Amino acid sequence: MANPIDIHHYFPFTKTGQCRRLESGIELELEAETFRVTVLQSDLLLFEISHGGRWEATPSHAVCANIASMTAEFSVEEKEDEIRL
Repeated sequence: MANPIDIHHYFPFTKTGQCRRLESGIELELEAETFRVTVLQSDLLLFEISHGGRWEATPSHAVCANIASMTAEFSVEEKEDEIRL
């Protein structure tokens, strides 16, 4: 079993900002970063978070597929304390 991550040097996000609906998912402001969820299929989501306010030029993926061509219909429900995708 892998060793747990030492979170001593990590800081939790405590403030969220605006949630924007995208053609393929949503983006959520997390302090100085952005969290993006892309709906690839009804049962497959891609999660990304910016680093230093910038997106990685060549991110790694756990899916061996051409994700650029994958799209699915989805809905977004926003409440004061939650967002459902």
